[in-house]
Amino acid sequence: MDDTQLLQRLDAQDAQLEEIQKAVKSTQRYFRITFWITIVLFVLPLVAMVFVIPWAFSSYLGSFSLDSGNTNSSQDRISQELELIQDLLK
Repeated sequence: MDDTQLLQRLDAQDAQLEEIQKAVKSTQRYFRITFWITIVLFVLPLVAMVFVIPWAFSSYLGSFSLDSGNTNSSQDRISQELELIQDLLK
């Protein structure tokens, strides 16, 4: 095998390696986009549900409370909750 044939084979291999590299980069990009779409459409809603479900239950069940219009008890409850939040922040 002479040098020209060897150089031609090396050039052909270089071209094939460049094509493989392009394919690998496009595959990496595809997986990266798929990963972020999965995070946005699946994981974030799950995290949001951790906050939304308790709030919704509280709101829904709060409508069934038998509070007879006594605003002092609701004000006392609010002040107790504020004190609790302040204690947690300390």
